[in-house]
This record gives sequence, C-alpha cells and structure tokens, in this order.
Amino acid sequence: MKLTVTTTRSGKLSDKMTAPIKCPHCGQKIELKLAGLKEDPLITCPSCHKKTQIDSGGSLCKTADELAKLDSAWDNLFKK
Repeated sequence: MKLTVTTTRSGKLSDKMTAPIKCPHCGQKIELKLAGLKEDPLITCPSCHKKTQIDSGGSLCKTADELAKLDSAWDNLFKK
C-alpha cells in the first residue's frame, strides 16, 4: 500500500497521512485519512455514499499509537 504524506511545519503529521483504497461497492478510489480511523473505522464513499467498516484486525490501534509517536518526533524536530 502506498502512503502519501504532505508535510508542512504546522499541524500534526499524522493528520496529513493518507492511503488509497477502492470502494468495495463502486470501485471509486478513496484517499483514506489514517488519523481518524481508530476512533471511527466507518468510512463513506464520496461517490456512491455507501458506508464501509474498515476491519484491520487490530492493526488500527497499533498504527494510531505509532502515528502518535511520529507526531511527537515531528514536533520535536522543529522545536527551537
């Protein structure tokens, strides 16, 4: 899976991380933001408006924890 990160010095780095997925209903490509998936793993396709539950087998919690560490490291990188 290809992850995309658009970086700036402002905001959390994890808020900018996306992964492309295809809607299982219509096949439309969706740029999925990773930051909010732990709290709300239910996504809505912008094309067909159908909802899909993302089942990660527990890896979302691990990913969220690692993203929090990444955010902390990113913040520390730019501290004066």
